Amino acid sequence: MVSRLEKALRRKFPYEDVFLLTDLLLEASLKGVVSYEEINFEGKMGDLLLLAYQQRMLIPFRTSQVSKSLAWDNRILIFQPQESYEMPLIIRYLVKNAEKTGKWSPFKALKECLTDLGEKKIEQTLKVTRKILRKAKKENYKIVAEQISKFAVEVGVNPSELIGKLKGLGVISPCSRKFLTEGIVYEVNPSMY
Repeated sequence: MVSRLEKALRRKFPYEDVFLLTDLLLEASLKGVVSYEEINFEGKMGDLLLLAYQQRMLIPFRTSQVSKSLAWDNRILIFQPQESYEMPLIIRYLVKNAEKTGKWSPFKALKECLTDLGEKKIEQTLKVTRKILRKAKKENYKIVAEQISKFAVEVGVNPSELIGKLKGLGVISPCSRKFLTEGIVYEVNPSMY
């Protein structure tokens, strides 16, 4: 029998083998982390982990020795024992929600997450997040900090608090490789689309 999560993933990734991805995401959503040893998908593990990393569903713990930044673009994806991969909080909510409903609903998951965390300005946060996602989609899923701040001010949300919250949830991550050339740039989690 096909699970609701698998149905949602089939719609999101029609050209991928989502059966094993479903198991991987369910396992990681329970604890927020999964180790290489827990992933037992003979012959498909590299492809699954690569897809999960590209979609920012699972993020390797290992970082570059050069910068030690926790930015997603500074993480090193290695397929070997003793490696671990974390699942951003927003993805945990997305996976659990999709398992219940059969739909990949980023804003429903974000609203539930913000509610559980006791956020006071949920509607404003959702509104500014929609603006961020629309703008970032036009820019290869990237957005400058100044634009996020502008959107936040427009809806009456503190920009620093908003950025901190969205980073903590795994909705955005700083782009460590663009900082020196373009100022503070954030990558938007592609799984939010």
